[in-house]
Amino acid sequence: MKTLSGTFIAAEDVIEELRQIHHLLDLLSQQGGGSGEVVWASQATLAKRYDMSKSNMCRLLAGGMETGKIRTRQPNGGVRKYNVEDVDAYVLSVSCDVEYRLRR
Repeated sequence: MKTLSGTFIAAEDVIEELRQIHHLLDLLSQQGGGSGEVVWASQATLAKRYDMSKSNMCRLLAGGMETGKIRTRQPNGGVRKYNVEDVDAYVLSVSCDVEYRLRR
């Protein structure tokens, strides 16, 4: 994305990034297959999945957990894992909200 100044990003660039995320989510949902198995992933794995930094993924996951939309587990006090299906749904809902606000 092109930065216009310090911390501002053009709305068109944000919309294009959101379109790419929607496209990736569509591809991932087609690959899912519906086996009924719950898939859990770490923050680092999810950051790679969405091609974003771990710090941005952390903010996204914190928002999803705060609203109760992302389930987590931390077996034996180890690395916290996040429900991938919940994360996909939350990212899609957040990206739709952002796209709507940018178009207003």
